[in-house]
Amino acid sequence: MVNLVNVYQEVQFTSVHWIFLLPLAFMLIDFISGFLKAWKNNEIDSSKMRKGLIKKVGEVLMLAVGELLVAGTMLPYSTNILQFISAYLSLMELISIFENLALLGVPVPGFITKTLKQTAKTIEKETITNENSGNGDSGDSTSSGE
Repeated sequence: MVNLVNVYQEVQFTSVHWIFLLPLAFMLIDFISGFLKAWKNNEIDSSKMRKGLIKKVGEVLMLAVGELLVAGTMLPYSTNILQFISAYLSLMELISIFENLALLGVPVPGFITKTLKQTAKTIEKETITNENSGNGDSGDSTSSGE
């Protein structure tokens, strides 16, 4: 089973720019693939799109908080926290992108699907969601871009 700490240890960003660009690019691709999925299924719903965009803004804010930790504090490992946030967001977006692509009819190899499902289960166990905090929202962390 995939462990988030192991995933983080494997991620090596080629430059500080990619720490921001990678999750942002995946967010855009996820939004587009989610929109195409909704269009294909005649399920375009402005309230779902609004919720998805609000979630994306929250993810960008998470990146901003990570950057503020790096820029404004001398906390040990603050750079690692930012890199972990970026890797986590990128991974979550990738899961959603591949789910959307599969639902669009794009063939996704079985090993990718299996790995993504295992990773999603691990992340669901290790992620704080609204469901865990008692707000009643499902906090679905694997599907976005709708």
